[in-house]
Amino acid sequence: MQNGFASVFSHISGLLSYITIPAARNAPLLAAPTKSQKWPVLVFSHGLGGTRNSYSHLLTSLASHGVFVAAPDHRDGSGPLSYIRPTSARDEESVAGSGKRSNTVQHDSKSRRIPYRHIPHENSKQVEEDRNQQLRIRLWELGLVHAALLALDKGSPMRNLDSDAQSSPLNLLEFRDTLAVHSPGCITWAGHSFGAATVVQFLKSVFYPSPAEGTCLMDLPRPSPLTDQITPDSPAALLDLWPFPLVAFPSTDHLLSRPLPCYTQTSSKRPPAVISISSEAFYNWTWCLEQTKRVIASGMTNVDAAPARMFYAPTSAHLSQSDFGILFPLMTRIVFRAEAPERTLSLNVRAVLQLMRENMSEVTGVSDPDILDSEKNSIQGWASVNPKTASRQSSIEASQAEKSPLEVSIEGEVLRSS
Repeated sequence: MQNGFASVFSHISGLLSYITIPAARNAPLLAAPTKSQKWPVLVFSHGLGGTRNSYSHLLTSLASHGVFVAAPDHRDGSGPLSYIRPTSARDEESVAGSGKRSNTVQHDSKSRRIPYRHIPHENSKQVEEDRNQQLRIRLWELGLVHAALLALDKGSPMRNLDSDAQSSPLNLLEFRDTLAVHSPGCITWAGHSFGAATVVQFLKSVFYPSPAEGTCLMDLPRPSPLTDQITPDSPAALLDLWPFPLVAFPSTDHLLSRPLPCYTQTSSKRPPAVISISSEAFYNWTWCLEQTKRVIASGMTNVDAAPARMFYAPTSAHLSQSDFGILFPLMTRIVFRAEAPERTLSLNVRAVLQLMRENMSEVTGVSDPDILDSEKNSIQGWASVNPKTASRQSSIEASQAEKSPLEVSIEGEVLRSS
């Protein structure tokens, strides 16, 4: 059955050649309409088989509310095809954004392609090594994104590697002193599926020192601009978190046992700076729901602290948080039984924007507290989940025994072909 669907989805890429995104490429930067005269910043990590363009509706909707969105194409083999552009030693030095010469050996690098890499959705030593290697690359790339953001705001000399930059140049110096990236905890981190798992491991790996035992996914000097940035106030939006790479592997148990940074602030009465938004497919997948609760609620030892907030959108599928449902609504409805893809994405956007507002980011629009009110449940097509309820299943064996949603098993094939 999986091969049959993969064959159908393999023809999608041809249809996408007729799709355009209503955006102006390399448009001049406007002045930020905020009191600080800075644009709030969100960094987004894509899921398996996806790219930054797979989430254009979600991310451009956030950008339309005055959010500077940085969405890298991960080069870990999780995307359909990614490129490493040719760079020179001068490029490498300028991207670091330090203004000082690096002590490392600088060299020219050739362009190369990184194809999609199929890794089974099962628990084995080889899968553990492969997924951890992907996470190392992803975390390192998020660190590079952070360094590039600091360099942009500083006005450091950087070369635009965009192939269309010569025909429609974007002056990167326009971003000087325009990004809200320096105050600790001011950047919002978000991701979908494997990207949400990436955000969890990134926040923990940066916030906590490297372990004496276990696998180190990201070794950083302390203090550093990145370790100063990740604090208990760092907002995180986890969209349809895929918990398998977080809970399945003994080598990263040291990260699983530690709470998200937002739970280390024992005196705060404010809701923790993390939200989890699931599709109905992942909500109905018992193992996934309980393991997501385990990840989200871990470390909630303070009985006076506000609970973590989890939601799901009824009649939504795993791919509903990408462009897939918008582009192919009939196929999404027939194959995945998902309805109203635009509404699902609109609710996701509202929730992320309100999370940013709660954590002092100046985004446009009025305050929308009802979207994150887990007690009222007053919004149609939006339901809250109690993260403190007892787990019904918690073992990896339970996951393997329970049938997962169809779109999970073919997720890579669906987005990879598109």
